[in-house]
Amino acid sequence: MSVPPPLGIIGLASPLTDTGLLFPGTGWFGLAVTLAAIAVLCVRPVFSASVVALVAAFCNAVCPSDPKPPANWEAVNTHFGGLGLNGASPDAELRAAEFIQQRALSSNARAIVFPETAVPRWTEATDLFWQPTLDTTGSSEKTVLIGTTLDIEGQLGYENGVIMRGAQSGTFLQHIPVPVGMWNPIQSSSVPLHIFGPSIITIKGRRAAILICYEQFLTWPVLKASLDRPDLLVGIANDYWARKTQIPKLQSEILQFWGRLFRTPVITAKNL
Repeated sequence: MSVPPPLGIIGLASPLTDTGLLFPGTGWFGLAVTLAAIAVLCVRPVFSASVVALVAAFCNAVCPSDPKPPANWEAVNTHFGGLGLNGASPDAELRAAEFIQQRALSSNARAIVFPETAVPRWTEATDLFWQPTLDTTGSSEKTVLIGTTLDIEGQLGYENGVIMRGAQSGTFLQHIPVPVGMWNPIQSSSVPLHIFGPSIITIKGRRAAILICYEQFLTWPVLKASLDRPDLLVGIANDYWARKTQIPKLQSEILQFWGRLFRTPVITAKNL
């Protein structure tokens, strides 16, 4: 019951997350087995644990490794510090922008992914500043995916999402921002929810599901995306504030578990 909204907005630490670790490659069937095992565990714990152990051993023997990411996609980790969190200096933003542009131009990949809020705010002026780089990447058939925020016309709030530029253009918005810290319906500066928004973007022949930071801890966003049968999971995050904790590692592990469950490659880009 804690998976779908409204509880799914705060539904952290779901036991369903472990399905990919126990039953890789089983998809929706594996989720059904996990639910059944949780129910039976309360009634017949020894029997349930034995069956789970046997099925898990078989599944891991059949699917021992994670699916490999596509060779023409690259996820770039950055070390921009608190950029985008507490109003970094213009110099820091300029250095970050120059790094992203140079990395995009030098990369041999055709889709290059940068972390959440790698560019703190994307505006029409940003588009103009980036235009020479974007023209070059576009002519090279490259698409750059950059985590950023966008103004909402006539409102104090903003959107948190991903800008796509170069060979393809578009915007992907975060479904579930962090409750209270970002999504706060009693404040005019709140980041909106997009619970039922599009989960998939198609870039370079790949149907990619993008999960932004907090969403990687939830079950609803990835299950909703899985209904659309993505062939790539893309996780982006700005984890600078948590770089000395286990949070970045847990994010990556959870996303890998989902990738193992549905046999879907995973790439992640973090700012640390």
